[in-house]
Amino acid sequence: MDTILCVCGVNLSDLKNKLTTASNTISKNTMLMKDESLDTLHVESPNKSTLSKPIIDTNRDPCQGVKNAYYLLFNGFGPYQPKNYDFPKRGGRKNVCNAHILNLCLVDLSKKISHVRNVFGTLNTLHNFINASSKRQAVFDNIRSKLNIKMKDGPSTLKSLSDTHWSSRIDALESLIFNYKVVIDSLENISENDSIHGSDANSLLKSMKTFEFLFCVHFFKDIMSITNILSKYLQSSNIDYSSVQHMTKATIQELSNMRCEDKFDMIWNKANVMKIDNEICSSILSRKLKVPKKLVGGLKQNENCNVKDHYKINIYFQVLDTIISDMKERFKENDIHILNCMQDIIVNEPIKYTSFQDVNTMYGFNESELEAETKIFNRMYKSLNTENTIQSKIKYMRSGDNAVGFPTLAKLYKLFLTIPSNSAACERSFSCLRRLKNYLRSTMGQSRLNHLGILQIERERSLNINNDEVIKQFDSSIKPRRLNYELINTYE
Repeated sequence: MDTILCVCGVNLSDLKNKLTTASNTISKNTMLMKDESLDTLHVESPNKSTLSKPIIDTNRDPCQGVKNAYYLLFNGFGPYQPKNYDFPKRGGRKNVCNAHILNLCLVDLSKKISHVRNVFGTLNTLHNFINASSKRQAVFDNIRSKLNIKMKDGPSTLKSLSDTHWSSRIDALESLIFNYKVVIDSLENISENDSIHGSDANSLLKSMKTFEFLFCVHFFKDIMSITNILSKYLQSSNIDYSSVQHMTKATIQELSNMRCEDKFDMIWNKANVMKIDNEICSSILSRKLKVPKKLVGGLKQNENCNVKDHYKINIYFQVLDTIISDMKERFKENDIHILNCMQDIIVNEPIKYTSFQDVNTMYGFNESELEAETKIFNRMYKSLNTENTIQSKIKYMRSGDNAVGFPTLAKLYKLFLTIPSNSAACERSFSCLRRLKNYLRSTMGQSRLNHLGILQIERERSLNINNDEVIKQFDSSIKPRRLNYELINTYE
């Protein structure tokens, strides 16, 4: 008897017809898998791990097959949900740009900890409040002129915050610290004279005229000053994997060195001086919270904790521990074993034997040739150089005919140096197109836009072009042309 089973409102006969149609277009040795990031379907060959990992509830699967269950799942016929299965994603790492990884660490820091979130939220609100009105901006400029602050002395405006503009955090903090007196006087003036927005200015005053705000601003400025150096370094197009590793470790070590009493006292004293200069009240501990008796009871805060210890434990150490642990965890994504093996062969001595094995297995080098060339090259290098860095070894490899004498080792150097460490340089082309394709050039064609984009993106090379040599190629004396070209200097 032909029995029709309904599964989620779909007849089994219709289901079989769709499966038959799909099987005609899909090879028998492939299966469909959905990429979560692109929301598209990829066809990949199945292997033992992908076929054995999912646990399908066969009682709910009338087709009794893993392959069919995947097809039904991705085409919305449910409810064949595989149990305990992580759907495959595209191969490769999620983020190869080290500059983006550092920025994600700072973004997470500003979201995880309430003190950081409140300070940057206040900075963003303050910038929007002052810059949103020309009248309030005029008040800010007038008070700045009354205090005899010149533009060359420091930042003349408040800076905005942005998750994609990586240096905006340190710029905003430095601008606020330099113009703190001007900001306070401006908000007091607006609070007294502006009947509409006076309440907003008063709420900003209450947030900024606290010792906690001053302490956090100075503390975060020191952290951002350290991370901003690493951020600029990671955006360079000339860095390599080894330099990234050394610079990142040095930055994490510098943040770890801040976790001491001397550094905390230095920031504490800076905030105290600023508090006295602006006549701000001293900080006091908040009311002690009690845990309900049914949850064992007790106090959430230590009874013997004073104000300074509270700032040290709950703000200073907490922020440092968070940023250090987050940087260590995130930068592990780009800590790749094969690159570490290549770095070991190029820089270190003695070299681990497993490094030769793994590199030869990956790239198909002759193990004995690579090991012999490395030993001879290092011996020659040490006889002429005392510095053992990858930059100096690269320079020595490029000198003379060393690349010809050590062909296998030279290939290893090229492989190691061509692996990109960031994508910041490539992404700058997006901003370049916005400057080129403006409303005055709305009719520009694609070909001209491409040429102008190349000249702008590669401006370091385009500025070194000899214009006279370019004109010679169009000279009518060489090739008959109707026009005579001549370079005219318009700057004289």
